[in-house]
Amino acid sequence: MKKLFANLSICGAFFFGLQSTLAIAETNTYKWIDEKGVVHYGDRVPPEYSQQRREELNKHGMTVSVTNAPKTREQLAEDARKARIEAEERRKQEEQMTRDRVLLTSYSSDKDMETVYTGKIDAIAGIIRLTETNINLTRQSLKNDEAEVAENELSGKAISGDLRKRIASERSLIAKNQAYIDTKRKEQADLHAQFEIDLKRYRELKKLPETEENHPVKDTFVTVKENITDKSSTKNKKLVTVECSDTPSCVKAWSMAKLYIQAKANTRLQETTDIRLLTSEPTRPNAIGLSVTRIPNQKGELLQMEVLCHNSPDGEKYCLTPQVQAIRDGFKSYVEGN
Repeated sequence: MKKLFANLSICGAFFFGLQSTLAIAETNTYKWIDEKGVVHYGDRVPPEYSQQRREELNKHGMTVSVTNAPKTREQLAEDARKARIEAEERRKQEEQMTRDRVLLTSYSSDKDMETVYTGKIDAIAGIIRLTETNINLTRQSLKNDEAEVAENELSGKAISGDLRKRIASERSLIAKNQAYIDTKRKEQADLHAQFEIDLKRYRELKKLPETEENHPVKDTFVTVKENITDKSSTKNKKLVTVECSDTPSCVKAWSMAKLYIQAKANTRLQETTDIRLLTSEPTRPNAIGLSVTRIPNQKGELLQMEVLCHNSPDGEKYCLTPQVQAIRDGFKSYVEGN
């Protein structure tokens, strides 16, 4: 029995020793390089090299993992810079893809695109034309008021505070309207530039050839230097004027004018300010737009309504019809409450 226990003890010790040997043999090895470029191997990495790149090898000498050295502040900053550039490139690509989808779904042809952009520029041209008319009318009122001041000074008469205020208001209105025109002209230039970009991209997507014959920009758009204000016909755009003499009646007349153009125009109201009411330009021959402008004068204010007709022969014919003339004729009585 003692001999049996002794043999078992020997077997147990042998088995335990075998397990320990196998565990050691299965322990992975690390590989690192010191500051002199010498390669080292070991079952652990010395503390002084723990922040450097190292590889873990299995018992067959194959790399099973790699631990890179922590990046320096400069390396992290460079990574961040590259990430920002890549993110910006992705954003631009996504924007371009979205823009391409909009172009392809919005226009059936390059001629269709031309029509849309021409309509937008014509609408702005109409606004510029109206504003220039307002400036000219205000200048005339200012000229009359300044003449009155000069006459009073020559005759030794006192210049009333109301007259001085009116002159200041007229000068301010001229300056504001001129600044507004400058803004609109820039808007025209931006639209023209965007049209060039969109047209070129649309033809690329549709694989359309670039030729002189199918390039509408050269014939359709007037350059900004020409102010793009002469494209729409004006011979049928007659002004209708209503005069009011005091603040309460002028406020009421302005309110009535807004109701009138909303009821009579078949284009949507596009602009509502203290001095201008304007619908969008008509896009078909049997449609009209309307505008009303509020202009101070010596007696109070002038309200001027203008009929906007479609820029085509059929549109000009429609502008001469009794229906449109009735809209012109009815403005004064409606605003004055008659």
